[in-house]
Amino acid sequence: MKKKLTLLFLLTLSLLSLSNTILTIYLPSNYYNWIRTLPAVVQFQKENALTIHFVSFDGTNKMLTRLELEKNNPKADIVMGLSQMNTIIANQSNLLYGYTPQNISLISNSMKHYILSNAIPFDYGNLAILYDPSVVKNPPKTFMALAKSNYPLIICDPRTSSTGQDFLLWTIAALGPNWQTFWKLSKNSISFIAPSWDSAFSQFEAGESPMMVSYASDEAYSYYSYNSSRYKVLSLSDGSYLEVEFNAIINKQNVSPYSRKFIELMLTPSVQSTIALNNWMLPTTNVALPEIFNKYYPVSTKQLSIPNIELLKNLNLWLEQWQSIVLR
Repeated sequence: MKKKLTLLFLLTLSLLSLSNTILTIYLPSNYYNWIRTLPAVVQFQKENALTIHFVSFDGTNKMLTRLELEKNNPKADIVMGLSQMNTIIANQSNLLYGYTPQNISLISNSMKHYILSNAIPFDYGNLAILYDPSVVKNPPKTFMALAKSNYPLIICDPRTSSTGQDFLLWTIAALGPNWQTFWKLSKNSISFIAPSWDSAFSQFEAGESPMMVSYASDEAYSYYSYNSSRYKVLSLSDGSYLEVEFNAIINKQNVSPYSRKFIELMLTPSVQSTIALNNWMLPTTNVALPEIFNKYYPVSTKQLSIPNIELLKNLNLWLEQWQSIVLR
């Protein structure tokens, strides 16, 4: 009888332990309400008898800093929405756990070369120049025309914002050795250097400047939200730069099996189909896009990129050079 009671007690403890399982996920603030309330994520918690603790950050750079500080005692199980550059740095610092999802084949052929051994592309989008057509009547078509434009431009700080960082990389990929010339010419037309995209967009919506660095999906957002071309986007003829966001498991002593399941959940149609109208990016799998994207998302025929090894080697130098040009 005692043995039976002991077994029953252990079983009860086991079930209680399972029901109290907590999965901690770090994610950008723009993911927070969307991912947290997704029916697929709510159902995932119920089916696996666990609780997901979402911790949001104002930008992926701050998220990376937290991960580096916690390296010896990781608090998170998963990180979502890391930029390409931050993923490279996190990998170099051994912060991420190598894992290939069982449903990795769902990722579209055009995005397969972005798959890393320890990070999975979740969504992506092209950078673009967002402008107010009621003010900007003759928008610039190239980087050099943008630099010489009389219209004030809001940018994001590449030291604190992944959008700002990717815009800097866009200028380097498009202009090569002439990228510094662009920044020297555009220095006087930059009206505001925002710490984050959210801050930049707030300034733009308040009418502080008629142009800002943003994303190709913004015109679709304008029609979706206002049913008008309140905002328009310009993809410069120099080429378009792709921003890819990654999900990954944190490298820790005991990796939860639910971490693997969650990474796979993020590739399923029930999640990927919600990306376009929530994060205003493109899904990495072959789910159908909303019609508004087919109408108002400009597709560039010239896609630009910088190899990972070059990014890792030169980013700090490029940031120092940018700072010496723009902030002095």
